[in-house]
Amino acid sequence: MLLRDSRGTSVIRFNNQTNITIVAQLANGKTILASNMWTVDE
Repeated sequence: MLLRDSRGTSVIRFNNQTNITIVAQLANGKTILASNMWTVDE
């Protein structure tokens, strides 16, 4: 899944996801990888 900041990006859709993997490629060349993620309501 490629995610970009756009009008179509919905926070509600993020809250409904479980067991997801996110790869963030930063402008400084670093890569952040997170796997098996889910949201937690506080």
